[in-house]
Amino acid sequence: PLVSMRSPSTKRRRQSEQLPTRRFRSQYVVQVGTHTFRVLHRMEGRWNGEAQTIPASASDAVRVCSVELAFDDDEGIWRERQSLTSKEGLTNTQRMVMRPVANGVAEVRTDERTFEELTIRLEEQSENVVLVIATSNRTGKTVFVET
Repeated sequence: PLVSMRSPSTKRRRQSEQLPTRRFRSQYVVQVGTHTFRVLHRMEGRWNGEAQTIPASASDAVRVCSVELAFDDDEGIWRERQSLTSKEGLTNTQRMVMRPVANGVAEVRTDERTFEELTIRLEEQSENVVLVIATSNRTGKTVFVET
C-alpha cells in the first residue's frame, strides 16, 4: 500500500509563510578596543539637515545643520564637527571628540565653553537610535537629551 506523508520541511515552510516570527538580518558592528558599536560608525561621513530645539523659541527656530563625523584610527576616537546656521545666516561651529567607554557608549568632549560644567555621554539605544545625554557636574541633573 502507498502511504502519503508530508515532509516536516514542507510543514515548516507553510507555517513560516503564514506567520513570519523571525527575520534574518546582517548586523554591521564595529569593535573599538574592547567595545562594540552598532550605530555610531554608520553615521561617519558628511550630511546636512534641519535642527530644532523643543520647545522652540524665536532664536531657536529651525536651523540648517551640517555634520562631519570621522574615526581617528591613531587615537581610537570619533571626531565630529557640527555647524548650525540660523535663518539670519549666522553660523556656530562646535567640535566634539567621542571616546568609547563601554559597549555602545562614548564619552563626549567638546570645545564649547558653555558645556564645560557638563558630563556628556553618547549612548546607542538600538540599531537606529542614539541619545546624547548631558548631565550637570554640579547638580547631577540632566540638562539636555538629544536624539
